[in-house]
Amino acid sequence: MSDGTNARGSRIEEVLPLSPLQQGLLFHAGFDGTGDGTVDVYGAQLVIDLDGPLDADRLRNTATALAERHACLRTAFVRDVGRPLQVVLRTVEVPFTVADLTGADPDERERRRARLVARDRDTRFDLERPPLIRFLLIRLAEARHQLVVSNHHLVMDGWSTPVLLRDLFALYAAGADSPGLPPVRPYRDFLSWLAGRDDDAARAAWARALDGFEEPTPLVPGEAGPPTAFPRQVEYAIDAERTAALTALAGRIGVTPNTVVQAGWGVVLGRVTGREDVVFGATVSGRPADLSGVESTVGLFINTLPVRVELRPAETAAELLIRLQGEQADLLDAQHVGLGEIARQAGLGAAERGTGELFDTLLVFESFPFDSDAIDAAQRAAGLCVTGVDRPISTHYPLTLMVTPSGGRFEIVAKYRADLLAESGVRTLLERLDRVLHRLVTDPQVRVAELDALGDGEQAALLRQASADGPPPSGDTLADLLERGAALRP
Repeated sequence: MSDGTNARGSRIEEVLPLSPLQQGLLFHAGFDGTGDGTVDVYGAQLVIDLDGPLDADRLRNTATALAERHACLRTAFVRDVGRPLQVVLRTVEVPFTVADLTGADPDERERRRARLVARDRDTRFDLERPPLIRFLLIRLAEARHQLVVSNHHLVMDGWSTPVLLRDLFALYAAGADSPGLPPVRPYRDFLSWLAGRDDDAARAAWARALDGFEEPTPLVPGEAGPPTAFPRQVEYAIDAERTAALTALAGRIGVTPNTVVQAGWGVVLGRVTGREDVVFGATVSGRPADLSGVESTVGLFINTLPVRVELRPAETAAELLIRLQGEQADLLDAQHVGLGEIARQAGLGAAERGTGELFDTLLVFESFPFDSDAIDAAQRAAGLCVTGVDRPISTHYPLTLMVTPSGGRFEIVAKYRADLLAESGVRTLLERLDRVLHRLVTDPQVRVAELDALGDGEQAALLRQASADGPPPSGDTLADLLERGAALRP
């Protein structure tokens, strides 16, 4: 898939097309602009706390070796050549900055550390100037460091994070030499795989899946402008007992826990918007099972897809779950299609923002494999110990729910745009989701019409409001009112 530019002497290794999600992210990078007051929410940051003796020069060489190993870390994105392309260079100089804070007192050291991390996150990448990754090493004490790895989401997804960590420590232990690491499957093989998909069949599948869907599902009415700040977050946990019950129910009726959570969010979204046919976004790993070695490739494989939940009042919760699972299974061979194309299949057009904007909430169920044993072994070989990892993730959507199985329970991190949503409102949504999930797992035969997302306090407040705003009660029963109406209009 190269254009032949890797002639002798050229810095360019190959020129490649973009994956569907890369096209969407590149569009948002252009739409949101680079002016004052905006941020690039797709600039990702990984903050790693390290204990143990560390050689900064050796780590600098390791950063270069990582880029040599993974082509995506040597990639630029070019938009002014007719159609967007990604250009892979043969070699790049990886930015590597060292900040020594060991001479500061503890309080000042922490303030300076926080400022360095925040400034790094605020610094945008120039997408046409690779690499789209950089390193900041903060020395806090003789054997205590913080390593900040920043990258643009265009070149790396969440699945890639443990791969990057494993390779980082393994290369550092080996002195930036990689003979012991497994070979890397080139990202271009994935793009070739995409090019071989049956797009006509995939588009037809999405047309069937969205047949009859009439309008997008906005949680936040109106057009949201470019984000001016990174999202805030609210953390929430589904307790271990409820998580175990949810997992057990999923196993009994033959669905995944992800499907149960999706159904729960669909109910909440339907109740909030007053609709019985809603759509929200979800991510899929995008790594083809028939492409061997793809699990060890650093790159952007995921795709964001719509999940349609039709709330049929007479259907039981179990029937809703089974139907939703089946509808998702019917789309397995169509998960590579981009959102803009899916919106066109829904008859809603691509919208002026380029992605169709069928929804403004995203539900991410993180279940990618994390080979902690391999990472731990690489750490030990490097003589280092990771004592903490922070991976703040952002999207342009007003609300993103990230659900992670951890320690026998589901932990939910809600990322929200504070200019569009209030923290109290986000917490209320999470409480409603928890309430609906509890009802689903304790009474799977409940009718969808009876799935109430409101808490007792909310119901009482609504009743008080209705009593205050409406006419005084007459004391008539429903039967009295029907008889009176029949007499008036026999």
